[in-house]
Amino acid sequence: MSTEAYAQVRSRPAPRLVAAGVGYALVAGSFGSFSWQETVATFLPGVVACVVAARRFPMWLRAGAPAVGRHGLLWLIPLLPFSCFEIVNLALGSTPAHPTFSVLLAPALAWHPARMLAFFGWLALGRRLIRA
Repeated sequence: MSTEAYAQVRSRPAPRLVAAGVGYALVAGSFGSFSWQETVATFLPGVVACVVAARRFPMWLRAGAPAVGRHGLLWLIPLLPFSCFEIVNLALGSTPAHPTFSVLLAPALAWHPARMLAFFGWLALGRRLIRA
């Protein structure tokens, strides 16, 4: 098998992984908005992704690891304005006049299939970031 073919096969998720992700999204999507269950269901894949990334790339844990490169700095373009928006609106009370991102998305995610798709997207994005 050529290197290119191997990379293409390796980049596709295994059917078991997709089925597990869909199952997780079905269960996690059934939790009510802003409930502790939904918070845990959202937080848990992020923790798992951080552990997998730290084990896969132990150079990040070493002292004197290389500085964040150009590609890492590009993440600041969307991250910095989004973080400022969230912090300011959270400090102002997360009211309809000053909503946080989660409050803005609550009506769209009130429908169970939409919440399920959002969870599946969250899982797929996490996998993509780890595999990149």
